[in-house]
Amino acid sequence: MNDGSKDRTLAVLRGIQTDSPSNIVVFDMPQNGGKSEAVRQGMLFVHQNYDSKLIGFLDADLATHPDEWLQMAKYKEAHPKYGAIVGSRIQRLGADINRDDSRSFVSNMIKKIIKFLLRANFQDTQCGAKIFQRNLVPFLFKNQFETPWLFDVEIFLRLQQKFGKTTLQKEYWNTPYFSGLRLEIPD
Repeated sequence: MNDGSKDRTLAVLRGIQTDSPSNIVVFDMPQNGGKSEAVRQGMLFVHQNYDSKLIGFLDADLATHPDEWLQMAKYKEAHPKYGAIVGSRIQRLGADINRDDSRSFVSNMIKKIIKFLLRANFQDTQCGAKIFQRNLVPFLFKNQFETPWLFDVEIFLRLQQKFGKTTLQKEYWNTPYFSGLRLEIPD
C-alpha cells in the first residue's frame, strides 16, 4: 500500500508487483492519512475486493518477518476458534531487545496506561503483525481511529466493546518463528 507518499514508494511497490502480479496488488491512496488510516483503508480494501477468510496487516519495517507472519496465518487456520492472532515481540524466543533507559522508561509507562485502559495484561499491543477472521474486519475498521499512534489499542477496545472484557484474556504461544497472542472470539 502506498499511503500518498511523494517519494518513489509507489514505483517500488509497482516493481514488486511485477514479480508476482497474480498475488500482489498495490493499493494507492492519493493522500497521506497516517499509519492508522492506511491500515484501516487497506483492511477495508481487501475485505471489499477479495474473498479471504483471514485478513491482516504487517508493518513495512519488517520488525516481524513475512515468514513469521505466514506462520501466524497457518496457526490461525489450524485453530479457527480464535478470532484473532496478534503478534508479540516481547515473548519471542531468543529475542534480544535493547533500549536506552529513557526509551525504556517511556515504553513502560505507556504499557501501564494501556494495561489500565484494556484491563488486560498485554505486553505488546503495538506489534504490527495482526490477523483477523474476515467477519471482524467491518466492525473493527469501518470507523476512523481516534489516534494515529495507538490505533492498535483502539482495535482491542473495539473488540471489548463488541464481545466484552473477557475477550482479551490472552494465551501466549511460542514457535521457533514467533510468539503471539490468541484471542478467542465468540460466534
